[in-house]
Amino acid sequence: MALYEITLCKEDMKFSSAHFTILESTLERLHGHNYQLLLHVKAQRLRAGLLVDFSVIKQEARRLCASLDETFLIPSRSPELEISQQGGEIELRCRGKRYVLPDADCRLLPLENISCECLADWFCHTLIERLRPQLRAAGVVSLAAAVQESPGQSGRCEEALGPA
Repeated sequence: MALYEITLCKEDMKFSSAHFTILESTLERLHGHNYQLLLHVKAQRLRAGLLVDFSVIKQEARRLCASLDETFLIPSRSPELEISQQGGEIELRCRGKRYVLPDADCRLLPLENISCECLADWFCHTLIERLRPQLRAAGVVSLAAAVQESPGQSGRCEEALGPA
């Protein structure tokens, strides 16, 4: 059985964000990355010689990247992070440190941590959720997202679409 794949990694499928990662024994200092998004889409058949219309996927990927650009990323599902929002500010407490940031500069993500792997998972699942009808109509069997935080360092998540 043949399996076809397209890869999308456009110059504008990127975002610049700040974060810290909660490691097993320490908490990283605040820092940022110029992230790049890479997508892989697989299907078992082509329609009219195409796997799927690139523009639909690129448009949604760009929208998601723009929603994270120039923000401080916060993992709202971290068991170690205390988060409170009040008066236009977000207060974070973790391992003896306290951060207070303008609410408008932050993006709470339903993740356990802010890592390449977790960001890849968020992109993968969010794209599938938003594009499921178009992906199913094209016969897509899986979508993978990779998030690169620096050249040669990335995390990847691949999700099967499952039966129709």
